[in-house]
Amino acid sequence: MYEFPTEFVGDAQDESVPMPKQETVRKILEGLWMICSARESGVGFDWYPEGEFCFRKRNEYDRIFRVRIFEGREDAKRERSESDGGPGRGGFDALGKYSLGDSTITIYVDSCRKAESEYSDGSWKLENLIKVVLIHELTHLITNKRFDLEKLGNENEHVWEYTAQCATYAYLKIYGEPEELEIFERLSAHQPFIYRTWEGLKAIESVHSKNLITVVVKNVFDTLNFPLPEMENMHEGWYGTYND
Repeated sequence: MYEFPTEFVGDAQDESVPMPKQETVRKILEGLWMICSARESGVGFDWYPEGEFCFRKRNEYDRIFRVRIFEGREDAKRERSESDGGPGRGGFDALGKYSLGDSTITIYVDSCRKAESEYSDGSWKLENLIKVVLIHELTHLITNKRFDLEKLGNENEHVWEYTAQCATYAYLKIYGEPEELEIFERLSAHQPFIYRTWEGLKAIESVHSKNLITVVVKNVFDTLNFPLPEMENMHEGWYGTYND
């Protein structure tokens, strides 16, 4: 079994914010695994949070929320060193972080507050935004553990966010609360393009049943793990395994 740490960051007022429990994090990860792999939990699934979310105060190396970075109007690399050690620099990754080195999941609660203040009409609950960010970062963990993105070269950042956003949307459609999906969709309009590629799933759903969403997400992960099938088998692989 592989355990990973979870933490939330902010100032004094953020220490009392209720965070998802260890069991909730585990269930989210199991749900994401079933979406991305189409396998029942327990088959190839062996990642668990090592404990409850722990609080720590900000340090000089933590990511800082700025609207221009969240929206991709300025290169966030100007704001942080490459030693930052995690995928993404804008969008949801300005609100949370997955650390490649030790798989730590970090939620920047103070940044989530700022995003809520900037983009919400007052109807959001902070804990629902936090959960959406958590789902995104947990999908980074699955992406990291399922395949080696170094072979993709300069395209790896796009793949990180494509897999994370597609799986997050699929999870919220299947398991999420309506407000969580609303937060995800409304924030999407303000994020850089690489965080909006999930919108292709919504187009598929408008034509086919929503069950096809999980088929597409699984195929995205499988394509990055295995060679593409022969062209004559492509039709059967994509269309022969679901019903409208």
